[in-house]
Amino acid sequence: MRFGVRWGKRIGLSIVTTLVFVALFADILAPYDVDFRNSHTLLAPPTAQHWLGTDEDGRDLFSLLLLGAKIAVMVGFGTVLFCAVVGTLVGCISGLLGSWVDEMVMRVIDVVLAFPRILLAIFIIFLAQEPGVHTVILALSVTGWAGYARLVRAQVLVIREKGYIQAARGFGASNSRIIVAHLLPNIAAPVIVQATFGIAGAILAEASLSFLGLGPQNSVSWGRLLDQGAVLFIKSPYVGVSAGMAIVFSVMGFSLLGDALRDQLDVRSRNTP
Repeated sequence: MRFGVRWGKRIGLSIVTTLVFVALFADILAPYDVDFRNSHTLLAPPTAQHWLGTDEDGRDLFSLLLLGAKIAVMVGFGTVLFCAVVGTLVGCISGLLGSWVDEMVMRVIDVVLAFPRILLAIFIIFLAQEPGVHTVILALSVTGWAGYARLVRAQVLVIREKGYIQAARGFGASNSRIIVAHLLPNIAAPVIVQATFGIAGAILAEASLSFLGLGPQNSVSWGRLLDQGAVLFIKSPYVGVSAGMAIVFSVMGFSLLGDALRDQLDVRSRNTP
């Protein structure tokens, strides 16, 4: 079992590291300008000049995938960062204060989680008329923070009864001091694990929105390439297959890394023979 975890972590970390590297240097690594349309190479198969072929506008598919990684990483990390910060703050306050504050926060979380995430995101993007990356991040974060808040609240309810928390209160520590010095270090592990899985979910959600034509406008997206490839699959399967594999490997990388982190950071898991 440990052997499988180690290899899962290595594969996941390798995929994630490669994806982040490509996203950071996509403009440099892309061999062709994706704004240039070449009418002489429409839907060309893979060649020495175009390793993965070209799309319906004659653009180099390999360059499009590299720039698509940039959008995927921006949306994935941006959404999770927003959700994790807001959710952790709300969860800490709710669990630490308890009483009517906790009750009110939990009812709000229940209402937020009752809305289908993708439908609410579609509604918000539809209102934005011409959505960009920031609009997509906001749309996916409107409901995403609630899961982190519920997770953190559950952790805080257990931790707040510990002796060192009671001692800190006895010495007159403020709630903000308790949150920063005692709660955050102890809830970091489960939040990191959930964030890793959350990035995979955000990448998949962004691809789904782009597939529906609701992703970031005027940007290269794997979902939009997948939509193009689905329409032209019989004539040119390279577009759809390449975009689909990029999504699959990215989501798989973060999922494998999340599994490995969960096994490594969970004390009960480490003690299991």
